[in-house]
Amino acid sequence: MRFARCCQTFTQCMKKSPKCLRALRELGDIVHEAAKKPARTNGTRWIQHKLLAASILLKQYGLIVICLTSITDDPKVTGYVKRMKLFKTIAHLQLFVDFLSPIGRLSEQLQGESANLLLAQSALESTLVTLKRTSEAAYSGTLPLGQHVTAAKAQLAKHDAEKQERELARSVLGGPSGVDGESDGNRDSELEIEFQSIGIKNLRQGLSTLEKSSGDIAKKLSECTGQRFCDFLTDTAVMVNGSPNPIIGAVKILDIKAWPKDRSELHTFGDTELSVVVAHFEKALVGKVDCAEVSCEWLRLKLYVADNLKHLQSEDCWSLLSKSKERAFTNVMTIINMLRIFPVSNAIVERCFSTMTKVKTDWRNRLGEKEVEHLIRIKKRGINTW
Repeated sequence: MRFARCCQTFTQCMKKSPKCLRALRELGDIVHEAAKKPARTNGTRWIQHKLLAASILLKQYGLIVICLTSITDDPKVTGYVKRMKLFKTIAHLQLFVDFLSPIGRLSEQLQGESANLLLAQSALESTLVTLKRTSEAAYSGTLPLGQHVTAAKAQLAKHDAEKQERELARSVLGGPSGVDGESDGNRDSELEIEFQSIGIKNLRQGLSTLEKSSGDIAKKLSECTGQRFCDFLTDTAVMVNGSPNPIIGAVKILDIKAWPKDRSELHTFGDTELSVVVAHFEKALVGKVDCAEVSCEWLRLKLYVADNLKHLQSEDCWSLLSKSKERAFTNVMTIINMLRIFPVSNAIVERCFSTMTKVKTDWRNRLGEKEVEHLIRIKKRGINTW
């Protein structure tokens, strides 16, 4: 939340002061960088917006600090600029971007037009594993945060070595210790590393705060993500709380590429998952599906697909079988299609609402329900003429 407020404050400052924005772009021209206006983070729940705002702030960190220091005298902005010169600020901002990037990719994948439960399960498991790896490798020299930490530790190690040499010399010469000890404390607070031509201070305290908080932040993010999508997870090794949903877990039988190649294993593959789905929707299937025939049709369907349709992608295979007039798989294909239409998110519906506001404007307020529906379908499913 602090970074969100910081980005919002800088955005408002640039918006209210054309002079400040012009100065930022002039500084960018001097150092041959394309300066961007800080992006806003409020008014939306999309993670991508917050990630974009933090990334812009991190990319032109030095330009923003120099610009705001020389242009504005707003006490609130000045306070943020002072904080930006502390090591804990730059370290946690980089940590924020590193941790938010995999969650942002997950959010984008779940909101895609072609999102389905199989993709959602793999994307979610990948996100949780990436968060764990990022937390473990946060201090490695290969990541940007690790480079900052390495530079800070090197500067502190150099300072501590010089301090030990002075104490050794003082003990040998028998000089006073109190005054020099105070000067060592002052030197410690003045230690700094350079980041985008900005002196970053308070290294020791920043490292201590980072080591205490980074693990907790990664753990909380994993817990919140796992709890929010616990029904999607099938691998108990990456689950934080809860247990996998057997109905959602049955979706794995749709991936024909993951079917066993061994004939004897294929005979029993998916029997348990299919029986769970049939038992769960038994009341809804009355009069529509002959549940007694599902298991026999499922065995015939597996053998038919393995012999004739294994070269197709899973979605193409099920679409072909759904459109086929073949009556041998009527009951089991009803169950399969139920699994295929499980929604991953409501992003597609939200986009339809957005399209509707563009179709039915104040100047077209007499459009009927059917006309609006037809126009929305044309816009969503029609040929793109751009």
